[in-house]
Amino acid sequence: MQFRYSRDGGDIVYAVDGQTRFRAEEIALCYTEPDDPDDLKDVVTLHKHGPVDAVQEWYNQKRPIFDKIGIRLKMISSSEWDADDLDRFINCTGSLGPWLRKHGMLGSQPTYLHEQSLQHPGAEGGLHSGRDQEGVPAACDEVAPGQESG
Repeated sequence: MQFRYSRDGGDIVYAVDGQTRFRAEEIALCYTEPDDPDDLKDVVTLHKHGPVDAVQEWYNQKRPIFDKIGIRLKMISSSEWDADDLDRFINCTGSLGPWLRKHGMLGSQPTYLHEQSLQHPGAEGGLHSGRDQEGVPAACDEVAPGQESG
């Protein structure tokens, strides 16, 4: 099966084997991060991706469960995602962690980041995390989990 994100005008489109599953103006990611964000051996795990409302609902249901077992569940959303970044996050295990680490978003950020917005130069919506998106690896094999640099 092939999982792909693409851009169509102002929408971000998600397709499986060429068939559109959803389109949205803004996409959210829900993930867990390691106990120690500086421990490069631990991997950030992507649990859910999609339109903000659907991911927010899942997050609201699951967060108490994750909290109970001591795992940090976080959510980030943007209308300005690069489709290649989203593809890498969903298709390449371990690729979200280096992106978050490079952008200083592990450990210290609030759990739900949608309300904090920093616009990219020339961007309308921005990434709702307080960071920009430049310098992301271009392919899955460019940064192996545990080998990323700060």
